[in-house]
Amino acid sequence: AEHLVQEVADRDVRPAGAVEVGGIDAHVGAGDAMFAEGNAGPDPFVDEVPLTVVAIQLGRDAVAADEQVEPAVGVLVQHERAALYTQSKLSIQQGQRQARSEVRAAHEALQRAAQARQATHRAAELAAQAVELSIIAYRAGATTNLEVVDAERRARDAAIADTQAQDAERQSHLDLLIASGYFPTSDGRPPNP
Repeated sequence: AEHLVQEVADRDVRPAGAVEVGGIDAHVGAGDAMFAEGNAGPDPFVDEVPLTVVAIQLGRDAVAADEQVEPAVGVLVQHERAALYTQSKLSIQQGQRQARSEVRAAHEALQRAAQARQATHRAAELAAQAVELSIIAYRAGATTNLEVVDAERRARDAAIADTQAQDAERQSHLDLLIASGYFPTSDGRPPNP
């Protein structure tokens, strides 16, 4: 019996009532057979005395689980941070691609608007020359005043189209400035970066 008590003592558990083992309450006592009625103590002919160690093993398991969970939680946090970092990098790259695409599209729109303005400006000039020619022809008696009025109407339409093309070109230029992040200042120059 004494060698069992020594084994219990070696485990930091003393056989005298409640003890604390590694922060866990434990109760050590002799088996039920030892304290049954009519039994005065351990049988001298039996080498071993049954000892009952009642401990909250669940608590010990919980402490061990916590020790294992702490590193696992740290690894999960690291993985989550890495995923968030990767996600933010991809978001920035997507934003940069989108910005480059918008600048490219705005630049192309500006070029098309400039070409359209040049074409409408040339058409307005030609319409103005047609008015002059129709006036000369009318004075010479070769045409009626209806041709002169019709030429003037076409010249006004061409001038309106030229003005609209200039407006479209200015709007395209503003769109390019917005896409590139350079907004004009009050004097019309882009701001210093």
